[in-house]
Amino acid sequence: MTKQEFLDQLGQILWDLPEDERMDAVWYYEDYFADAGVENEQQVLRELGSPERVAEKIRASFEERLASEA
Repeated sequence: MTKQEFLDQLGQILWDLPEDERMDAVWYYEDYFADAGVENEQQVLRELGSPERVAEKIRASFEERLASEA
């Protein structure tokens, strides 16, 4: 998997989040990859795991914020 495939899949998996939340998440991980550098792309992919796993964490965080605002 490449960085772009990871980011594309992450965005697709998060389809049900508000667009601004989804875009913020994708941009965060885009920056994360950029900070690590191209030479470390595969290492970052291993560290993050699957896009599904990352999406679960993003959803959980989003739901916690919603609950705390209620």
